[in-house]
Amino acid sequence: MSERREAQRDVRGLMADVRARVWQWDPIGLVDMGAPEDEYDCLIGPVTSSLRRGVTADELTAALDEHVADHFGVTASGTQAFARELVAWHAARLGRETFGDAD
Repeated sequence: MSERREAQRDVRGLMADVRARVWQWDPIGLVDMGAPEDEYDCLIGPVTSSLRRGVTADELTAALDEHVADHFGVTASGTQAFARELVAWHAARLGRETFGDAD
């Protein structure tokens, strides 16, 4: 397999994993109300890009809060904990160590 195809496969896999994690997070509580599976897909691209750029959990928290507020018009729940978990998960996936953001 070419490097390009392998990279594309890796990004698709990352996006699928991010999608599942965002769905589990359920930032505005729509899952239990029967939301369609693509309800939070607007977050997948920005989150995946942010992780690939190596953002900190604090930076991801701010970006997620802004995106959810802009797109859905409400405040997300549990963003900081989700962002920290996601950044740590992604670092472990890449075999990297994370350094905590300031509390």
